[in-house]
Amino acid sequence: MKFFFNNLRLNSPFAVALLRRTGAAVPIILFIFAIPVFADITPWADVWTNGAYYSTNGENSNFRAVQLRSEGRFGFNFGESSPTKPYIVYYGSYGQDPNYWNNNLAVGGGVRSMPFVSFETTSWALEWIRDTKIYAEILTLNFLKGKATAEANGVKTNDYRIGIDIWHEWNLQNAKAKAPWAEMWTRIDYRNTNFYDPMSGLDKFQNFLGYFQLKIGRHLPGGVRPYLASYLTISGLKKVWLNNLYYGAGIRMEPFRDQENSPELLRKFKMYIEGLNISYLAELDPTRPVTDMRFGIEFTYGR
Repeated sequence: MKFFFNNLRLNSPFAVALLRRTGAAVPIILFIFAIPVFADITPWADVWTNGAYYSTNGENSNFRAVQLRSEGRFGFNFGESSPTKPYIVYYGSYGQDPNYWNNNLAVGGGVRSMPFVSFETTSWALEWIRDTKIYAEILTLNFLKGKATAEANGVKTNDYRIGIDIWHEWNLQNAKAKAPWAEMWTRIDYRNTNFYDPMSGLDKFQNFLGYFQLKIGRHLPGGVRPYLASYLTISGLKKVWLNNLYYGAGIRMEPFRDQENSPELLRKFKMYIEGLNISYLAELDPTRPVTDMRFGIEFTYGR
């Protein structure tokens, strides 16, 4: 984690907002770290970060901007048998686009449980069950750009969520080179507001939102991995930005994953490029773009 904090730009709007929102928790965190080892309390982190150039945002064919997206959870294990894990959470987005919906930071607290972590199976198709997380979160939103517009529109700044999250990898740890690999992430939750903008035509949210991401590929020498990818977003609200499917092919390079002496934070660092088609599952609009090209970097830690 030292590498992460040493390289965080503390003067960036993203970092300033994160520190402002979480600053009150710092004394508590320091206190817990000071608890003697016999208390059997250990810290944990779950981080996903993606920085990429996008040729479109699914709405504007001329979007063509760099966007940083990240989410992270930081908490403590209270003994190996602890059924629940409280944590601090953030969801952030920041980039070249001036609109508030691409430049914001949600911060709050949550608790999650992994009820099937001891699940035993000999089938690769059921391995993911062990990684099922049930969670609840309370969040507040901070605008990094376009704050005046967001406030004038009455954008909601509080939300709570209850749902299920799963991240699972096949044949990426101690990989068998001749066998395919796969990476799956899915999340479905109920959201009270989802920080909706009343100007978008919604008078409330109070519905479910689901994501499903699947990548399947092959191993090549040097950590090069071509793959097929799909990104599905679905909701009970029939809005185009909440119901769509991106699908296509990509190739990524993971230079540190197979190196035994590489830092743990960089072990899942990826450089990638993707070409995708877009299908809209609600409110069909012929003016919306139907293809996207993106390239960038991504890393995960603790998942």
